[in-house]
Amino acid sequence: RAMKGSQEFGDRKESDEVDYEAELAVIIGRAAKNVSEDEALDYVSGYTVANDVSARRWQGRKGGGQWCRSKVFDTFCPLGPRVVPASEIPDPNNLGI
Repeated sequence: RAMKGSQEFGDRKESDEVDYEAELAVIIGRAAKNVSEDEALDYVSGYTVANDVSARRWQGRKGGGQWCRSKVFDTFCPLGPRVVPASEIPDPNNLGI
C-alpha cells in the first residue's frame, strides 16, 4: 500500500505507541559486493528522505527487538517525495535532515 500526500502513517490498530524519525535514504544504483569505503559513493545513484516509523510496544513488551516486528507494518517507511541525483549532493555527510 502506498501513501499519498499528507496521509497518516502508522497502523494504530497494532500499537498506540507509534514513534518516528527522519532518515536519509541512500539509493544504490547498481549491484555491489565487497565495495571498499573509498568506492562506496560511486555506487550511490541518489538520495531521498525516509520516515523511520516504529511501534514501540512491539520493540519491548511484545518482543522482536529494535529491528524486527516494530518496523514491518503497512505505511511504516514512507519515502520521498523526490529522489535527488547523487551528482547534486557532493557531500551527503553535510546534509541537514
